[in-house]
Amino acid sequence: MARLRSFVVRGTTTAKPDELWKLVADGMTWPIWTPIGSCSREGLDDLGHEQVGTFRTFRTGFVSSYEEVTELDPQGKFTYSLRKGMPLLDHEASIQLLDRGDETLVTWSEAFRPKIPMTGAFFEWFLRLFITKCLSGLLKAARP
Repeated sequence: MARLRSFVVRGTTTAKPDELWKLVADGMTWPIWTPIGSCSREGLDDLGHEQVGTFRTFRTGFVSSYEEVTELDPQGKFTYSLRKGMPLLDHEASIQLLDRGDETLVTWSEAFRPKIPMTGAFFEWFLRLFITKCLSGLLKAARP
């Protein structure tokens, strides 16, 4: 089995965790602050909010990814897993928000195994670049 690949990207903002949470926990906002082109969702709660088990389909150009929300903790942790769209196995990503009083630390981590041999380094590079852009967009969008 392929080796587990992982990385972490961090940033800080003066925005409060609840402002960041509104963006992170609503997939429909992601096309506003990330390179993602569009989002559709399945499995919302009765009020139309995402919940554990919600599926998000993100499209950018001709590429689609299908992700499942696996943890939604309004105290500051959002976790999701890629279910299809890229040749990755055992994918898990999380966004953690830590209130430090005068700033919020955002930690975005990714872990996966490549499905295709010898593609791990490429996908780690690609995802790190993509997540860095996403984090930068989140910090700008939440700026007070």
